[in-house]
Parts: sequence; C-alpha cells; structure tokens
Amino acid sequence: MKQKVLGPLEPAELEAHRPDVVIDARGLLCPVPIARLNERVKDLPPQAVVLLVNDDPAVVLDVVAWCRSTHNDLLGIVKDEQDVYYCYVRTTQAPRRRPMSLER
Repeated sequence: MKQKVLGPLEPAELEAHRPDVVIDARGLLCPVPIARLNERVKDLPPQAVVLLVNDDPAVVLDVVAWCRSTHNDLLGIVKDEQDVYYCYVRTTQAPRRRPMSLER
C-alpha cells in the first residue's frame, strides 16, 4: 500500500494519472535522478505526466526544488512499503525569456 508523502493529490488520484514517461532511477543517488528527469522533460509537451521512481529519500527534497526552479507542477509523491518513492510531475510551459539584442 502506498502512502502519501507530499503534494496535493492522494495516492489513488496519482495512480489515475497515467504517466506519459516513467523514469526508473532506483539505486541511483542525487543528482542523477533529477538530471535524468531534467533531460527527459525537454522533449515533452506541456501537461505531460512524468513518473520518477527512486529509492533515495533525498529525492523528495530534490523533486520539490526542481519543480520550483523549472516551473513544473508537482502532483504528488507517494512511497511504498519498500521505501520506494513515486514522484508525479506534470510539465508546464516554462516562462520564456526575451532574447538579448545586440543592437543599441
């Protein structure tokens, strides 16, 4: 049975979100799971759901910080009886930066 760790959605609600991408990063320590998440979302459209699976408790803080810095939505994090964390993230359209102009 999975228990809620963090986020607005309950475990049953999270599992109802069929992920577009699953990143299995079990056995990997920080920063590798977040680096894999960051690389994978570059090719995804807005509103895609990504499931990051990891067994390092640090992934909770890492995913929260990554979502804040990249403007993606954390749907929730749950963990199972074996202390494996399931982090559900929904991609958003990151704020666009204006290109620098070299003209004066």
